[in-house]
Amino acid sequence: MLHESHDHDRRGEAADPNELDSLPEGACPWYEHNAGRADRELREDTVREIVDVLARVIASELTPRQREILLLYYATGLSEARIATILGISQPTVSQHLTGKLRNGRKVGGALRKLRKGIGQAAARTDLPVRERQVATVLNSLLRESLTRRTASALFESLNSCP
Repeated sequence: MLHESHDHDRRGEAADPNELDSLPEGACPWYEHNAGRADRELREDTVREIVDVLARVIASELTPRQREILLLYYATGLSEARIATILGISQPTVSQHLTGKLRNGRKVGGALRKLRKGIGQAAARTDLPVRERQVATVLNSLLRESLTRRTASALFESLNSCP
């Protein structure tokens, strides 16, 4: 006859959280420690705040076509050529909607230029909640020089990679 262990009696009991928190973090990778949870929740809140500011600026500053192209390009990662095919427009037109074009020797239009300008304006608006202005100010300082395709890609990629 097999001898039964008394350990099986504990299987149905919930683990004491204080007991789990006293273990080193690497000891139980399936359990999220309170410190890790707080950091993750803070990151998620920050990403939500950034996304909210970007969404507000995108909705208020860009034309419907620019919004569509910007989101297809950065949020879904489609190429300019693929976007052009989907929308039934030329690839140079897609590029112009993203980055603008030269008119009389000056760069005009473009979703990235408008997005950059809109973030700067959001940082200066006094009618927005304080936290939203703070987030816009931080974004504005990060993008102080210009919002290029590379920095926009990095921004959207980091937002998409956060849980």
